[in-house]
Amino acid sequence: MLQIKHALNLNMSSLMKLPRELRDQICNLVLTAENERPDITESFDNLIEGRVHYKKPKLEAICKVVLYLPRAAKNNSLSLLLVNRQLHAETLANLNIIAKRAAYSLDIVILDEILLLPTWLSVPVITTSLHTVNVTFRISGSYNARQEFDLEMNRNGPYAKWGRYKGFQTGDGGPPAMSWQVYAVLERFIKVGPASEVRDTNTNKGFTAKCMKIDFQTPVGIPHERMGPPLSGHGSFGGRKNAPGRVLDSGYLADYVAKDLSCMLTFSEGTWFSCGKILYDHLDELVLYKDGNEFRRWDIAEQLRDLEDTRSVKKYKALTWQKRRERGLRCLD
Repeated sequence: MLQIKHALNLNMSSLMKLPRELRDQICNLVLTAENERPDITESFDNLIEGRVHYKKPKLEAICKVVLYLPRAAKNNSLSLLLVNRQLHAETLANLNIIAKRAAYSLDIVILDEILLLPTWLSVPVITTSLHTVNVTFRISGSYNARQEFDLEMNRNGPYAKWGRYKGFQTGDGGPPAMSWQVYAVLERFIKVGPASEVRDTNTNKGFTAKCMKIDFQTPVGIPHERMGPPLSGHGSFGGRKNAPGRVLDSGYLADYVAKDLSCMLTFSEGTWFSCGKILYDHLDELVLYKDGNEFRRWDIAEQLRDLEDTRSVKKYKALTWQKRRERGLRCLD
């Protein structure tokens, strides 16, 4: 980051006097630099300020508790493209190289256990065929049951506007809402990538990635004894009074998401495997980390190959291999 700041402080005449190789290095550092992540020490209201729920495209995951910034991901190339013809041409050449192994970075804040706040940090080039998507989950705040109610103990508190089905609450026999919230982020990425609002309900650009890496990060400065299972879930009401300010344990969250992903990749006649087909259609590899340490990895092509060969599964596998081949993904049929 210091190199980038130094590069940006150079005046343009000095930049153009540098050897081309060094200029390319500076250009690449600028193009791939990550934007600043949201400050998770900010208040609930400050973190959600200006964020919106996108109604389009249409998703299988129907939930209104994933809030995005109402603008497209910032691209660092414009400032370089507008300098002069020479740097314009060099920047385009560097973008073409970056596109061959393009990596996007996405930060997701889990706020008070009930809201997901995704922020795209790095989108150096627009392409639907990515090499890597780096995702981080960070935890901010803690669930406070009193926020569900107003002073008259009616369910009209600050949390109430987000409905009852949020965080780790269950409803109508389905999984905790968090399962659908995480899936909504994944599904929207597959359909429109880092785009903001789109016009067409049925937009589906079919983003693919060779590898998606998901890192669950422990909040800094929170004593271990203050961390634990979610307070927003069914069955945790009785313990809330005895756990004021308890923070969701990132290890619990990592295991929770890993279990969901495993279910999505395991054949069944249920909804979860049907939803998980987007993993088979669009990814080569899925890797999970806890604070940078790998703890789970799926080779999607191997998973698909090893699915039980019943009649219906054979037909599904044949169609999926065809899709993967068309999209440049690994095939083992």
